[in-house]
Amino acid sequence: MAKASAAYPNKAPDFRRNPQILELWVERLASVDAAIGLANLNRHIDSSNFFPDIADIVRLTSNEVTNLIREETQERFRLLAEWEHKATPMPLQLKRGAGE
Repeated sequence: MAKASAAYPNKAPDFRRNPQILELWVERLASVDAAIGLANLNRHIDSSNFFPDIADIVRLTSNEVTNLIREETQERFRLLAEWEHKATPMPLQLKRGAGE
């Protein structure tokens, strides 16, 4: 918060007068990897004239989004394979009736 406030001295929220704003920021940023958050803040400072929003700091990089999608896809394929392996074969009497 200090770096963002220093970069935007006339545009930063007054955290002393509105401590609930600081509490919200602390809550929302608590789970953000420090290196990612700092990189996102630096990118924001380099590209924007406005004080960052929380979303600007927690934003994932395109590589992280790609990796997340890849992991989710692999998990879905794993689940499909598991379900297929655990599936019960169709009873023969139903199988005969289905093809006729």
